[in-house]
Amino acid sequence: MRDFYDTWNASHIEWLDKFDSELSTSATLPLVERYLVFGLVGMLAACAKGEQRSDTDARTTDAAGSNMTLRDAATSDAARDAASGTCGNGMMDSGEACDDNNMASSDGCSSACALEVTQTVTMTGLNLSIVDDGYNGTLASMACANVAVTAWYTPAIASASVILGVDHTWVGDLVIKAIAPDNTTVTLASRPGLTEAADDGATAGGFGTGADLSKSFPITFVTGAAASAESMGVGIGVVCQTDNVCQFAPNSGAATAGTLAAFNGKPSTGTWKLCIGDSTAGDPGKIDRVTLTFGH
Repeated sequence: MRDFYDTWNASHIEWLDKFDSELSTSATLPLVERYLVFGLVGMLAACAKGEQRSDTDARTTDAAGSNMTLRDAATSDAARDAASGTCGNGMMDSGEACDDNNMASSDGCSSACALEVTQTVTMTGLNLSIVDDGYNGTLASMACANVAVTAWYTPAIASASVILGVDHTWVGDLVIKAIAPDNTTVTLASRPGLTEAADDGATAGGFGTGADLSKSFPITFVTGAAASAESMGVGIGVVCQTDNVCQFAPNSGAATAGTLAAFNGKPSTGTWKLCIGDSTAGDPGKIDRVTLTFGH
C-alpha cells in the first residue's frame, strides 16, 4: 500500500497543484461547485504532500510559530513495542483490565493489572501510646490497635495494604506488625536502618534510622512499593514529609519472613491488630490512625 502511495505521489502532486491553481480562476463551474471541487482537490494535495514527508524529518509548529521536530516515528514505535505487555507501564496492553502506572495492589488495580473491588476500614484519633523501650519480641509488649472488619460479600483477600499515622521520634526504634484474625502475623518494618541479630528488642546492635514519623504524613505498607521499609527515613528529617516517599514494601528484618501476600486467600472478616513496639529509651510516641485496605 505504501508503494502505491509513493508512486501516486510522484506522478500526481504536480498535476494537483496545477489543477488547484486553474480551478480557482475557472469560470466554467458555478461558484458553489467550484468551492466543493476546490476543497476536495486541496485535501488530496495535502494528503499526497504529507505522504512524501519522511517520518524522521516530520516537523510541526508550536503556538508561537517556531519549528519543532517530532519524535522519530520508528523510535517511538520501538519504545511502545518494548513497553507493550508490561503491567505497570501506564498503558492498557493486551490481557490487562487496568494499568495505573504502578505495581502496587489494593489501589483498585492490582499488581497483575486486574481490577480490584476494595474494602477499606479506617480508625482515627486513637491516641494510643507506644510504650517507650518496652518491646521484647512479643505482641504483649507492643501497642496494638484493634480494627474490626465486618463481613464482605467476597470474603477472600486478594491483596492487602496498611496505612499508619504515627507521632514518634526516631523511627529506627520501632517494630511494626499486622496480625490477621487467625493470628497470621506479618512484620511490616523492623527497626529501619539497623541489622538485628534477633527480633527481641535488644539494643546491643546499635540504633536504627533517626528520622521521625508524623501523623500528618501517614506511611503506607503495600506490596510492590519501590522503597523498602528497611530504608525508611534514611538521611532525612520526617518520613514522607521530607522526601515525599510515603509507600514502603514490608521488610521483616530479623523477624519471621513474610509479606502482605500471607493474607491472600483468607477472609477479611474479624478483628485485625496493627501493633508497634519501641526498642530504645528516650523516644516515646503514639498511634493516631490505622487504615486497612483489602482487594477482593
